Amino acid sequence: VFWVGTEPEVTEERATKVPQKLPPLPLVVNGRLAKVEEVDRYRFAVPKDGPVTLDVFARRLGVNMNAALTVR
Repeated sequence: VFWVGTEPEVTEERATKVPQKLPPLPLVVNGRLAKVEEVDRYRFAVPKDGPVTLDVFARRLGVNMNAALTVR
């Protein structure tokens, strides 16, 4: 199963200890998990007006995982 979208796409940078800086929204981030305890971190800026929606598509793509999404 694969997903075809219309937004710009960014692939997760591997082996980094600092949050990956993302380009302007809207966009799609493709991440990969190598270990159960792996944590991916991203940094992005948002406009001062309007909502921002974040979504994890893993289960919809057939990936058996429990994801947690935290925004600070």
